[in-house]
Amino acid sequence: MKKTLSVLLGLFLLLTAAVPRYYAEEGGTATITLSRNTARVGDVIEAVITLENIYAVNLAAPVRFDPNVVKLADANGEIVKSEVKTIAQVENGGAGLMRGQAVSGDPRFWNGAVFTNGTYYPFADNDGGLYRLVFSNTDNKAIAKETLITLRFKAVGEGDADIRFAVRTDRAYDSQYPDGFCYETRLSEHESPSRYTARVSAQTLTVSGGGGDGGGNSGGGGGSGGGGGGRGGFTPTAAITPEAAASGAVTYTLTSQIVTDNLARAADETGNSLNISIDGGGAAAGRYVIQIPIAEVRRMLDAFVLSAVFETPLGLIGIRNGGVLAHANEESNMVTLTIEGNARCGVDLDGTEIHGAILGMKSADGGAAAFFGGEPVLQSRFDGAYLIFDAAQSGGYTLVTDALTFADVTAEHWAYPYIQSLVLKRILSGMTEEEFAPDTAVTREQFAKMLVIALGLYDEAAACDFPDTEADAWYYRYVAAAAEAGVITGYDDGVFGTGRWITRQEIAVMVSRARARFPVVKAAAAFTDGAEIGAWAAGAVRTVQQAGIIGGFEDGSFRPLEHATRAQAARIICGLLEVF
Repeated sequence: MKKTLSVLLGLFLLLTAAVPRYYAEEGGTATITLSRNTARVGDVIEAVITLENIYAVNLAAPVRFDPNVVKLADANGEIVKSEVKTIAQVENGGAGLMRGQAVSGDPRFWNGAVFTNGTYYPFADNDGGLYRLVFSNTDNKAIAKETLITLRFKAVGEGDADIRFAVRTDRAYDSQYPDGFCYETRLSEHESPSRYTARVSAQTLTVSGGGGDGGGNSGGGGGSGGGGGGRGGFTPTAAITPEAAASGAVTYTLTSQIVTDNLARAADETGNSLNISIDGGGAAAGRYVIQIPIAEVRRMLDAFVLSAVFETPLGLIGIRNGGVLAHANEESNMVTLTIEGNARCGVDLDGTEIHGAILGMKSADGGAAAFFGGEPVLQSRFDGAYLIFDAAQSGGYTLVTDALTFADVTAEHWAYPYIQSLVLKRILSGMTEEEFAPDTAVTREQFAKMLVIALGLYDEAAACDFPDTEADAWYYRYVAAAAEAGVITGYDDGVFGTGRWITRQEIAVMVSRARARFPVVKAAAAFTDGAEIGAWAAGAVRTVQQAGIIGGFEDGSFRPLEHATRAQAARIICGLLEVF
């Protein structure tokens, strides 16, 4: 036996001695570097995976994270769907990651010059907290030092994000894959690759609470979450004092230095928005003109700063950087914002009008509504000082703050600002001129009408075939429009459920179908009665709860089977309209 072992060992040494030892067998290093170590809920963070001194034919890069604290996000900061990602999704920035860029030498991409025969596309599991990328190549490739991949995460809850290379014992990590970051090197053309585990290192990321969204329940009202106020107001990242022109107009051009000095703060402190305060030199001018070079728009977006907003004595005016670049080309030079004393706003790109300015009108009333051309702006949010909305059209806007006259909804009622806002926007009305009936339960057709009006889905030609709906009934077009939009589907037996009181979990499902994607602004809640939530509604409840639209009650329950009241419905609709 000893002689046999000696022969085998001698043969092994002879074979390995013939192989050039120019690769680093176990000397490779894989590092996760975070763009910052502290963040707030809502922030976007980059995690860069860098490789050094690796000679490999195959790589396995599993990254785990706490899905209650962070989730993979796309280029716009939106949470990505859990699935295997395609090359096109990666290249378009919609997979929660970007191709790696070389630190030195030629560029090395996961699907490019080095790793040409990928066995797997990237796998993103935002539910379990795992990102996995496996490479397979035809031959060894030398990696001196370069970035392999950059992941984007969005902070969704408080705590330690625990971003690191995964091991078998981690949740959602398939035990068939090895621990940590590993790579394989082929010793010769005819042998199977030898596997090595890289030395790894990673930084910590601690997430603290965001500004809040007015959640919680006052006065024992609805426990409905979302909607209205409490966001802390406009927080500037920089303040400037330009000189007013003789004409009474102020012109300000955003400089590269201001952007450079404030990018980090914009990402860390103000929700990925560059906020500039312009005080007007002590006296408010009648017109403010703000110019932003397209090069700076691109630079902000590259740093995940998604908007640029300017506070003037006349109100807020800003842009969504991604929206502007959608209109731009390689020859584009300057985007110009204008705000005037009568709440008129405009935005143009090199002299051509484009739409999509962010406008904030000064308001001390959380139930105020903005109007354009006599029609209400449906989607808006109140931050404690401004009513903020996307100004879809250039022109003049007015702010309406009419008080409610319902005897049963006074200014002290917990749902007053939500009801006031929806009444002003003509989404809700009272049962009579004097009575709103905030504690009355809502029927399924009543809530369908609220949703359809709020989302602008009404269609006079809409039709549906629910056997319990009548074509001449007041609710028919609303139910039909909601059905055509996919917001409602009815029950398993084919009926809509006309006349039935709507439950909280049914509302969650309808609301979750109103948009393709929702932001995550709250950690997932563990409701005390979570077992009572139907399996068909559990995902929807989680989506709208994390979006801050529907919350729980003070005792920690969700009460999925409880009938929603008109006051609760108002708060939920307001929460939905804040998601834009």
